[in-house]
Amino acid sequence: MVKQAESRISMSSSPKSGRQEIRVASILVSAKIADDLPIRQLAGEKFLGTNPDSRLKNLMGIRVGPKGQYVSLFRNGTVSIRGCRSLQEAKRILARVVRELKRHATIYETEPKLNVQNVVVSADLKRRLDLGKVMASFPAEDISFEPEQFPGLVWRANNENVVLLLFASGRVVIVGARAFVRARRVFQQLGERLTEAGV
Repeated sequence: MVKQAESRISMSSSPKSGRQEIRVASILVSAKIADDLPIRQLAGEKFLGTNPDSRLKNLMGIRVGPKGQYVSLFRNGTVSIRGCRSLQEAKRILARVVRELKRHATIYETEPKLNVQNVVVSADLKRRLDLGKVMASFPAEDISFEPEQFPGLVWRANNENVVLLLFASGRVVIVGARAFVRARRVFQQLGERLTEAGV
């Protein structure tokens, strides 16, 4: 199941010197592991050494692993993991959480199916951008640039449900995609359009 999901966020993006770079910065995945989870009981027992917010009755958050990835446990039996760089890393975190949860709840015997909810991609155009010119060159696009509030230009890609954050350094952050290949396609289209516009 992980292999099937892994194909959606292929990590094969080893950039060559002088070329545009693009890589996965973080992924958000979820999995259904039980019919329900005893959130109050887990909170009272400080599950995995975490002291969760007692005001949240339907979910609790914990930090797991050497990098402290954030794991949300929901009363309906769903687990979400954010902060991993790959599905294999998320699988290891989930396996640890499931192993500990089996002491407190009835967990499905089948291997959980990881569902990719969001892929955050970091990219570099390898050249500086005049964000004012970018804004002026695409007036009909869904673009906003308010440098007094945020140093980057926010560009919502048409028909993609993906948001790109462009910075003057040429760095680009892409959020909202559920597959790395989709984010890479949007990034390639961005580079082509900027080149055509001469910005």
